[in-house]
Amino acid sequence: MKIIRLDLMNFRRFEYSQIAFSSGLNIIVGNNASGKTTILESISMFALGRSLRTRLDKELIRFGQPEAQLRIKLQTIHNSNSDMAIRISGKGKQIAVNGVSKKHVSEILGHLYIVSFTPETLQLIKAGPEERRRFLNVAMAQCVQGYADVLRSYHHILQQRNHLLRMRQTESLSTWDEQLSELGARIISERQRFSRELAAGARTLYESLADSSDHLSIQYRTQCSGESSVAVQQSLASLLARHAQSDVMRGYTTVGPHRDDLQVLIDDHQAAKYASQGQIRTAALAMQLSLIAYIETHTGESPVILLDDVLSELDEHRQKQLLNFVDKTQAIITTAHQSSISWNQLQSVKVIRVDRGIISNEG
Repeated sequence: MKIIRLDLMNFRRFEYSQIAFSSGLNIIVGNNASGKTTILESISMFALGRSLRTRLDKELIRFGQPEAQLRIKLQTIHNSNSDMAIRISGKGKQIAVNGVSKKHVSEILGHLYIVSFTPETLQLIKAGPEERRRFLNVAMAQCVQGYADVLRSYHHILQQRNHLLRMRQTESLSTWDEQLSELGARIISERQRFSRELAAGARTLYESLADSSDHLSIQYRTQCSGESSVAVQQSLASLLARHAQSDVMRGYTTVGPHRDDLQVLIDDHQAAKYASQGQIRTAALAMQLSLIAYIETHTGESPVILLDDVLSELDEHRQKQLLNFVDKTQAIITTAHQSSISWNQLQSVKVIRVDRGIISNEG
C-alpha cells in the first residue's frame, strides 16, 4: 500500500497544500512547530477515522475557517487506486470512499494501514497500562474486523454503569453487567489472540535488534479466566457481581478489559522496572515492527510507516536497523535536521520541506 497524494485545506495551520509522495522513503524536514507532525496526523485520520492528538475535531480546523477538508489517494498492492475524503466542520466529520459517502466514521477503517513510531512509542513500556491498552486498541482497530465497533459499544455501556455507581443506583446493575460482560469478553478474547501473535514476532525481532542475548516476552494480563469467549464472559460477569459493592464505594468499574495490561518482560523480569533504557527502546521497536508483520500477514497489504522525529532518539546502531526495515515499504519520516541522519544505505529518498504550513518538494 502506498500513498500517492495528500491534499489538505484549512487543516490546522495548512491553508492549502498538496503533497506528492514517493513509493519509498519520504523525509519531511522542518523546524519545530512548522507543521511536520500535522502531516502525519492527517494521514492517521484516514487510517483510524480520528486524530491521535486531540479528541476535539474543532481543534483540527484552521483558525477562522468554517471547515477543514482532507483528501488522500492510495495505491494498493494490486495496483488499484482508491480515494478517500474527510470533511470536518462544526457538525462533525463526513467521510467518502471512492466518492461514496459513508454513514459511520468506522467505515473508513481497513482502507489505509499505518504503523507509527514516535518518541512516546519508545516509552510505551515504561508508561502506564493505559498507554499499552491504547497501543492495542489503535493497532487492532485497523486490522481486526469489528473490533472498533465492539470497543466503542463497551465504553458506552461502561459509562452507563459508572453513572449508576456514582448515583448508588444498584438495582439495575445486573442489566448493564450482562451487556458489559458480553462485550468485554469479545474484547479480551480478541486481544489475547492478537497479543500471542504479536509476542511471537516481537520476540524474534528483539533478538535481531538487540546487541545482547536477552529474551523478550509479552503477555496479555487480565483478571478474567477461561480459554473460550464464553468462559471469559462468565468469569467477567462473576467478577462484576463480586466487585459491585466496592465499585459503588469507588464510583467506577474496577474489572474488565479497560483495566487490563500488556505485560512486557525481559529475561522474565518486568521491563518497566528492571530493564535499561536501551532494552526498553529495543523492545518497543520490536513490538511495532511485529505489528508491521501482523498487518502484512492478515491483510495482504504493507502498512505505511510513519516516523515522527523518532530517529534522533535512537543510537546509530538502532537507527540503521530500523531504517533497514522501513526501506522495504513506503515510509514518511519527520526530522528537524536532515543532516543528523545517515540516509546513504537507502535506495531512494524524497525530501519534502515544510515551513509554517507551506510545502516545497526537492524531488
